[in-house]
Amino acid sequence: MSFRRLGPFFKGFLTWCSIMFSTIRNFAIDESGAVTVDWVVLTAAVVGFGGLMYVLLNEGISGLDEKSGQALANTEVQAISFD
Repeated sequence: MSFRRLGPFFKGFLTWCSIMFSTIRNFAIDESGAVTVDWVVLTAAVVGFGGLMYVLLNEGISGLDEKSGQALANTEVQAISFD
């Protein structure tokens, strides 16, 4: 295969790379959506922190739930009369 036939392909590819580079550069310079990005990052951090707390506390809370249920099951409730 002759590499001369690939010349138009490489020229088109280099043009595409140039366009993509300028688009990415303009996106990096532009700060108009910075507040939105900050909001998304902070929201993702809060959701991630909540998920982490669920994973860390799930076992301890379920064990506490079982112990509380057993203690309440063994408790006798007395009737109160207001006579």
